[in-house]
Amino acid sequence: MKAGSCPQFESPEPLLIPVGFPIPISFQGRNLDIYQKDDQKFSIGTNLMKDTELTVIQEQGSKFKFNGYEFSYDKQQEVNVSFHIIDRGTERMVDSTLTVSLYNCSVSREDCSLCKNAASQYECVWCSSSRSCVYRELCPSHQPAQCPPPEITD
Repeated sequence: MKAGSCPQFESPEPLLIPVGFPIPISFQGRNLDIYQKDDQKFSIGTNLMKDTELTVIQEQGSKFKFNGYEFSYDKQQEVNVSFHIIDRGTERMVDSTLTVSLYNCSVSREDCSLCKNAASQYECVWCSSSRSCVYRELCPSHQPAQCPPPEITD
């Protein structure tokens, strides 16, 4: 097989994924002619998902997706996650360049002002009910426009 004609998965969307909230990820499949069976099934996983393999859904043509996973990671604010795709029929891996950035709003953002200064693409909010910085969908209460006054503690 020529290098450019190998079966592969690429171009994940979105490229930023928050911890604690499953976000569907779409991606492209290329040169998948050898997999054109009616019952063809793929699964997706990564080392951060431990032994979990989730079903890949073929949308239309070369578009695929999976419904997301509720990641847990608190060692740093952001980490790259590379997914692998497995052909369920043969249990073999299919080449993929599916790498996204997983981020955690609460790492190194212990107070409201640090949270509000997080880059806007992370969609971090200060959640008054949990008194923590979280991805906006994880805060059930209304987020304050301004931070509460600081508390002085011993």
